[in-house]
Amino acid sequence: MTAAVPSTLFFDLGDTLIYYQNNQDRLYADCLDTLQILQQRGYRLGLLSNQPPGTTVNQVSARLNSLGLLQFIEPKLVTISTEITGNAGKPAQPIFDLALQKAGHSQASQQSIFVTETASHIAAARSYGWRAVLKCNSGICQPADGECVVGLAGLLDMLPALGDVSNTNLHLAPRPKVVDGLWAVPMDISRITANLTFDAATSTGIGSALVEFKLGRHSGNPIFDLRQTITGLWLDGAEIPVDQATHHDFGGGTGAELRVLERMLAAGTSHQLQINYSLGLPQASMTGSYLPQISWSAGPRLTFNFGFTDLAPGRYLEAWVPANLIFDQFELILTLQVTNTSVAHSLITNGSVISLGANHWQAGFPAAISAFSPLVEVRPADSLTSLSDTVVLPGSGATITIEAWKTLANTANLATQINNLKTFLADNETAIGPYLHGNRFVAFIHLG
Repeated sequence: MTAAVPSTLFFDLGDTLIYYQNNQDRLYADCLDTLQILQQRGYRLGLLSNQPPGTTVNQVSARLNSLGLLQFIEPKLVTISTEITGNAGKPAQPIFDLALQKAGHSQASQQSIFVTETASHIAAARSYGWRAVLKCNSGICQPADGECVVGLAGLLDMLPALGDVSNTNLHLAPRPKVVDGLWAVPMDISRITANLTFDAATSTGIGSALVEFKLGRHSGNPIFDLRQTITGLWLDGAEIPVDQATHHDFGGGTGAELRVLERMLAAGTSHQLQINYSLGLPQASMTGSYLPQISWSAGPRLTFNFGFTDLAPGRYLEAWVPANLIFDQFELILTLQVTNTSVAHSLITNGSVISLGANHWQAGFPAAISAFSPLVEVRPADSLTSLSDTVVLPGSGATITIEAWKTLANTANLATQINNLKTFLADNETAIGPYLHGNRFVAFIHLG
């Protein structure tokens, strides 16, 4: 087992998390708060408990749920003695081994932690290689007890956060989840540097991207998404098989799968993921009012766009560039090039554009963007027309330049559309607050 295996706490039940009063289960006063904080610090939480013969995991889970414990204890980590032949519970080793197996630990270590009030079970766990903490209900810990707490809240003094989440968006991320045997954890992306190259001679395209990311308080297998076919994959400079970053079903419905990197990475560590891929229509839902497009016509002439998502799965930035869930904010540096054609093309984008040559651009997006922020449209220059104007917003007094684009075939009146956008921006500032995206607003009008 590597040091990156997620730390897991297994709690005993009776006289550890709960006590009995008037024939009813009662939670210790510090129980729920302690479990919540430990979970927020990145620890996985499970149960390791002796139970009467005939008791099932479902029955124990229902009991935990009735007490509010199942919001913190993972159902898949509920481990009870009746799962062992002959109901051989603690202090025997098999139930401890079963708990390790459920948590994905190949062997006991200081990252497999057991908490109980029973000293003999603590001694047994330590002899099997576990880290074990005695909960002393008598109110006095003795030197011979080893690691010991008087109340559950004492665990907070000895179990710090597993990773630093400052300057990240991970506080907004979904909880880690076991998916197809992988401990899938969110990543925080700081920067994506991507290149999309379109070859007019072969009517093909290729992409490459360097994703700089960090894990927070959870060790595990990082989650990301890309709806293109990966042809090469490198983690921190070392090549890994492309089939170790495939899509997995997270239960979000058809088309909502996410890629999971089959590399166990430690909490709080920073990494670089290099991805090469071929470009085609996104492997995602093709429904909505404005679909993503990559097509060629005589010239050769390219039409390429990110489309409009209409909330369809897989249709944000991940349709074309590796990206994260929309909780995350990151910088995007996107280079686009159309080669082997004499036809001039134009890039329409809400990013900051640097021309690198004929049909060659770099679009920069600030670190505040998310996966649904970028507007990208590449079309032959002679098929487009545009108009610009400014608006002074009523609250902040900021002057915003509006750029409106359309194809020549579109019958929309750009002056009318810009006036509509002026009203839209002014109303939004009044209703929502200041415009936070610089001094520029870009629109591509695709309907007449």
